[in-house]
Amino acid sequence: MPRIKLTQSAVARAEHDGNDRNNSFYWDTALGNFALAVSPSGRKTYVIQYRSHRVSRRMTVGRADHLNVDEARKLARKLLSQVDQGTDPLLEKRRVEGASRSTLRAVGEEYIAANSKMRSIGLRRSVLDRLIYPELGAYQIEEVRRVDIARVLRKIGAENGLAAADQALAILRAIVNWHALNDEDYRPPSFRKMTQTADEDRMRSRVLTDDEIRAIWTADIAQPWGAFVRFLLLTALRRNEAARARWGEIHNGALVIPAARYKTKAETRFPLSRAATALLDGLPRVHGSDWIFTTDGKRPISSFTGGKEIIDRASGTRGWTFHDCRRTARTLLSRAKVDPDVAERALGHKIRGIRKTYDWHDYASEMLQAFETLAALIERIVKGG
Repeated sequence: MPRIKLTQSAVARAEHDGNDRNNSFYWDTALGNFALAVSPSGRKTYVIQYRSHRVSRRMTVGRADHLNVDEARKLARKLLSQVDQGTDPLLEKRRVEGASRSTLRAVGEEYIAANSKMRSIGLRRSVLDRLIYPELGAYQIEEVRRVDIARVLRKIGAENGLAAADQALAILRAIVNWHALNDEDYRPPSFRKMTQTADEDRMRSRVLTDDEIRAIWTADIAQPWGAFVRFLLLTALRRNEAARARWGEIHNGALVIPAARYKTKAETRFPLSRAATALLDGLPRVHGSDWIFTTDGKRPISSFTGGKEIIDRASGTRGWTFHDCRRTARTLLSRAKVDPDVAERALGHKIRGIRKTYDWHDYASEMLQAFETLAALIERIVKGG
């Protein structure tokens, strides 16, 4: 192992000695235990060699293409000074790197990556970025205590509402429980009695009034949002089930949602009323696109906040969500005296209990009649009947 005065020109001239298995080292005569390492591939790095607690260590200081020799020597001198003071810089570096991989933010990003196909993953990432990471992201996950979570939830509740605090709590609970499954030494904090709202308060009860339905239905709403909100009311579908519908999913007067994108993971058939079919027939088709509700033909609608603002401005309605259309449709089915079992099936809900085991009738005709009845009631509401 040659010893030379490391200079920029010496570093530039340094070559590997031809041993394919080991690095070649050029030790600096100006600073003991500081060297230039040249790999078999020709990559050049600065290293230091030292002993700490009777263990020999070799630590990379930096790459020669990132640091000049004077900068590397200065950094090496600082690290070797830490050794003289009893600190092991390599172990400290490993501790810091390990800590950065176990912050709540790092674990949260691993959780997001592992659950990227989850329907609500976009919402969860948004809550993490806006409400959780700014407060707890830099904490080591094992250092996140119940009292820290309670403090953050109080702040979220005060600034964003109690429902947002409970949403953040649910996401935090999911992350730490997921991490506990992957790290047997980790013990998550207790989340008992930390919800900010009562059960009955967390359940939304918003239903559109007749006046609101009429205002939305008769407003001049820019497409595809006008057709989209009407379709939600006529079909009682969930927001994303309708938004991601394709023309190729319509068969024999019904929308057949494949298992891959339906909540129950089973292919589900929804008969379309004459009104729903007429609404779809009136939509413009984008050449070469299979999306029913789209703005550019390349992807389905997804900017729901902006779309909702368009509807609100045109109709003058406020304080409702797209999912409230589904609740409104279910309420209208009851108002129209549709059999509760049929109404539940029209929403894609499963009938539980012993009937689930023995009743295998598909209820297709009954569901179609329910949707026709729903459309007729909406028509009477719109006309003021």
